[in-house]
Amino acid sequence: MKKFLFFLSILVSLTCKSQISTMKLSQPKEEQKEFIAPYDSLHNISKDNFKQHVGQTLYMTIGSYEKEHGYFVLDLWTNKQVGYNRPLAYQSTYSGSVSYPSLSAGHKYYKVLSYEKDKDSSIRDYYYLKLQETESGDIAYLRFDSQYGTEFMYFKTVGYIIKLKNNNVGKDFIVISDKQFLNKGEKYLEKKGLRSATNGRVMEEIPKGTLLKCVDFTLLEDEDDRMVYVFDSDKYGKMYIPYYESYDFIQGYEEFKKEEADAAKRKKSLISKYGKVNAQTILNGEVKIGFTKAMCREAWGEPDNINTTSNRYGTSEQWVYRDGSYLYFKNGKLTSIQN
Repeated sequence: MKKFLFFLSILVSLTCKSQISTMKLSQPKEEQKEFIAPYDSLHNISKDNFKQHVGQTLYMTIGSYEKEHGYFVLDLWTNKQVGYNRPLAYQSTYSGSVSYPSLSAGHKYYKVLSYEKDKDSSIRDYYYLKLQETESGDIAYLRFDSQYGTEFMYFKTVGYIIKLKNNNVGKDFIVISDKQFLNKGEKYLEKKGLRSATNGRVMEEIPKGTLLKCVDFTLLEDEDDRMVYVFDSDKYGKMYIPYYESYDFIQGYEEFKKEEADAAKRKKSLISKYGKVNAQTILNGEVKIGFTKAMCREAWGEPDNINTTSNRYGTSEQWVYRDGSYLYFKNGKLTSIQN
């Protein structure tokens, strides 16, 4: 019996020693990196593309409000905010007890080094852009609300300006409107249009159809630092127009000629399909009773919604347009118009 217990104890010992141990490797979690498309220089910095601006250079403009008050109402700080303590403004000046960036922060270039979310902000998604003033090497932090991005109104992306300049200088433009006012109700607003590069006067004497050569695309410092086209004309001299007003008054000559050719081609096609009178009605953006659905599409475009009713008398359709207009068809022909 003792021998049996001895051998049993040896067997148990061998069994225990013959077991292998196992272990699990902890799988490292892959960080989901946010994909940031490269900056394409097609747009100025905004709430939609600020993440693409790392490595880009910004130019800080000075508007008429800032010139009048002597500072920027802007969270451009020497450090990030900690808690409720507002940091010192970059190139600071004071209004009351609050420091703001002074005008000396403007008309300078800033390289975008990085961005990060403001972790202390619990109300909105605030971010910081870490900027480096290119001349002095100073670091500044621009805090902004990513929902609106209104802070970017003070900045112009240098790459964006350069691309606009490269795309337009040397190009021919044509004046497409000699109307020099944009009105609101009964009261005329500021005169708009091509302006003399000498005194800023709106040049009402330049007629529609005048050809101009673009000689520069730049910022006009004495007019809210707006982006402007600069043109030259043998007859009228040097002139400019703000970029965001230009669509009402000028157009690239090549684009203009292409649109003119496309319009002539479309007119010829409509005449061959529907006759001269109906073609002109369509080109005027008008419809009339008896038009087919195809003719109405040519004149008004696709409706936003179509409601169809079918019965033993045929099929009726109501076309609904976003501006509140309606077209009614009976068996494919326009029977009623409601504006």
